[in-house]
Amino acid sequence: MKAGFYIISLFTLSFLFSSCDDACSTSDCGPYKECFNGECLCPQGFEGDACDIYSYEKYIGTYQVSENCTSTVTPANPPYTIYVTPGNQVDRIVLNNMSNLGLAVEAVINGNFLQIPAQTIGAYTIEGSGEYNSYTDRVTINFNVTQGSNYSGCTAICSPI
Repeated sequence: MKAGFYIISLFTLSFLFSSCDDACSTSDCGPYKECFNGECLCPQGFEGDACDIYSYEKYIGTYQVSENCTSTVTPANPPYTIYVTPGNQVDRIVLNNMSNLGLAVEAVINGNFLQIPAQTIGAYTIEGSGEYNSYTDRVTINFNVTQGSNYSGCTAICSPI
C-alpha cells in the first residue's frame, strides 16, 4: 500500500511541475520566447502580449507642455511645444526643445517609464525621470536643469497635440 502512495505522489508532483512548464509552451512570446508563469517577459524596448510592439512608439509625436519650475534658469516658460522622435536605439527617444531651450535630450524608456540620464548639451546639464499615462496619453517629466550656478527643478506635463 505504501508503494502505491509514493507512485501517486510522484505522479502528482511531476504533473505540477510540468503544468508550470506547459503554461509557457502555450504562450507565443514572439521571437524572444522568454516566458515566466505563462507571461511573456519582453526585453527592454519591447512590449505587448508577444513582445512585438516597440515601447517608443507611444511616445512619438508633438506635445503641448505646461511646465512648473521651483526656480528658473531662464524666464518662466509659457506653454510650449516639444517633439518626440525615436532615438538611436530601440529603448531610446529624443525630447526636442526640452524646457523650451531648444535642447535635444535623450531619454531611456522602459515601458511606461523614462529616465533622462545626466547629459550636458551646450551650457546646460539636464537629468530626470518621467512616466507615460496610457489613459490620457500624457507624459509627466520631473527634471533638473543647471547652467553654471543656476538651477531649476521642474515638472513638465506633456499633452499630445
